[in-house]
Amino acid sequence: TVVTDIEGVQECVSDAEVKVFQGEQSMGTATSDVFGEFKVDKLDPKSGEYRVEVSHEQYGSASVNATVGKESCYLGEIRLKKLH
Repeated sequence: TVVTDIEGVQECVSDAEVKVFQGEQSMGTATSDVFGEFKVDKLDPKSGEYRVEVSHEQYGSASVNATVGKESCYLGEIRLKKLH
């Protein structure tokens, strides 16, 4: 779930751009919905480590690492932060 802090309140971020990489190779993209959720299809089960980069023009960016197991991979909250 993609989130950010707006005036001290945690809010879900819609329309964040999500990019998934394995090494330097792009493996897929997605856009977060109104609940901050996103799904990247066609990643093979047990295919290893990925880097997930999330960005939004207004709210900033974040990067997390993920490991795909047997099925889906829940990443928890991904908190966007602006670089100052």
